[in-house]
Amino acid sequence: MLIRGWDVREDDGLFIAVRRAPLSEYQKRYGALAQVDSREDGELYLLVDAQSRLADLLATAESVAVFARRRRQECALSESPAP
Repeated sequence: MLIRGWDVREDDGLFIAVRRAPLSEYQKRYGALAQVDSREDGELYLLVDAQSRLADLLATAESVAVFARRRRQECALSESPAP
């Protein structure tokens, strides 16, 4: 079974998919998994698809959070009174 971005193997009737790219701490904290498994190949495909979508959405949320944090810092610096 080939799934883009994942290594899949079968071990004693259990399909195991391991993500190739590492997850950020943010993605891990909010539920993205580096590995999923299932006894059914169709179920595994759906689990991998769901995890891939979740990781993508979390990466976007992380980027938004970083951007907003930087923007707040820049605004705070520009509002500081000059010495």
